[in-house]
Amino acid sequence: MSEETHKVYLAVPGVNYCWGTVTGVVKSTKQHVAYPHHGGFGFSGVEDFNILWSDAHNEYERGNVTHFAMLHGDITPDPAQHWLDILLEEMDARQASLVSAVSPIKDNRGLSSTGIADINDPWRPWRRFTMREIHELLPETFDAAAAGYPNRPLLHNTGLWACDLRRPEFHKANEAGELDLYFGFPTRAIRGDDGAWQHQRESEDWLFSRDLFTRGILDTYVTRRIRLTHHGKMDFTNGPGWGNFVDGDDNTADKWRVELDKKPLRMLQFIDWELGDACNLHTQHPECPNRHPDRYASLESAEEVYDLEIVHSSAEAYNLLGFTGFIGWHYYNEPLLYARRMFRLMRIIKVQAPAARFILWTNGTLIPEECDDYRLFSQIVISGYGAESKRGRDRLTAKGIKSRYLDDPQFDTRLLRLEPQNPASPCLRPFLELVFDAYGNSHLCCYDWQGKATLGSIHKLQIGEIARRWREAIEHISGKEMTADAPAFCRGCGHRWDKYQSHDEGITERARRWRKALAEGDR
Repeated sequence: MSEETHKVYLAVPGVNYCWGTVTGVVKSTKQHVAYPHHGGFGFSGVEDFNILWSDAHNEYERGNVTHFAMLHGDITPDPAQHWLDILLEEMDARQASLVSAVSPIKDNRGLSSTGIADINDPWRPWRRFTMREIHELLPETFDAAAAGYPNRPLLHNTGLWACDLRRPEFHKANEAGELDLYFGFPTRAIRGDDGAWQHQRESEDWLFSRDLFTRGILDTYVTRRIRLTHHGKMDFTNGPGWGNFVDGDDNTADKWRVELDKKPLRMLQFIDWELGDACNLHTQHPECPNRHPDRYASLESAEEVYDLEIVHSSAEAYNLLGFTGFIGWHYYNEPLLYARRMFRLMRIIKVQAPAARFILWTNGTLIPEECDDYRLFSQIVISGYGAESKRGRDRLTAKGIKSRYLDDPQFDTRLLRLEPQNPASPCLRPFLELVFDAYGNSHLCCYDWQGKATLGSIHKLQIGEIARRWREAIEHISGKEMTADAPAFCRGCGHRWDKYQSHDEGITERARRWRKALAEGDR
């Protein structure tokens, strides 16, 4: 919590409020002092917003307030949270000028009004973030840099936000003696797709966001810590995992998607780090390559993969190489034999790459009764081997931790070399995983357990080079057809996948889109 007690001018524009807004005012804070005000001009915007904004400046100059906050009449914040305390806590912790809360747009697409501005196009942003992206890919509280756009303005929503009026930038006057930072509501009429004239009004909060940026106020943040509901014809929450858009905002994709899709790991779902080659159930399946004598016949096995290699490579994958998938710890091992190391690595990776997500694929027999740490995983898959595996699943369930249970899993004939029925048919398996075994050797998939098609060792190559090789390989393995430039192992492999195994539908959609472009000759 904030150590200092702040005095806040709490602006509530409009004259019509939902009951949740009233509750939000009453229960806004238990630590600070809030002075509610309304302009009384209805939610027309221009008069109400700016009367409240200028009045707050007067109250600041009189020494009566230190901060400004705003709550819209169609917003219900969770009264159990004391939303103003959270905003001010985030602001003080980051020494920020402004912090806003994530609010969904009132339709079924799952869009928020948080995004990134196009400084050259005031009428259409560079991108808007979906609720899925905000919960799955972005830190809980983030600025423009953490969102991946350090040189573009972060777009805020004015439904629930606060700023520090002690910052002198908020009080500057222009050459005409007018308060420089003010709310504007530009309008225009343009011809639509049908040729008819259409009236448009620019979002006042997005204009204000761009003005913050052009005036050098860059220390602004957005947080999803605050739970809220945006009321319209239906109620829309800012909770996770909903909306029709699964791979970003399709309405602005022509701006941002081309740039991001050039990054080499955009279509990859897993990066798997095998922390050791041991499995406590290795005798259950004679078909498992875990103890096969030829497993490392053509691979290096002198040095195990280092923690620093895992951490730095994972962080670079998220921060620079376009990876948005899951870090896993499975290959032909049992990752929970290395649980202490695994959880330590996860926490370190999360610090260096806040967007990092983790998946656990396990036989479940080693899940302890005290399993709260397992909440760190976005997905847990348990391959069930009788009562001990079910006991592990039940321990997670007792803690309210979701898992997927695979009853009586069977290995296929991956130890056998099968001839492909059609040598030209592509294989979609590489879209799932890029594996690094316990000794740092890369594998395009788990069928190549001997590493015949390895892209190199993490001991000798940086993750960026391996990522480049991965992207180049899938052009020949997973495109319209398997080409002569695909690895020899893949060309001779009969274990081909003609369907996607999807653990993240948004990433899978990128692969579908890429392959469709290939088929249409656009690439």
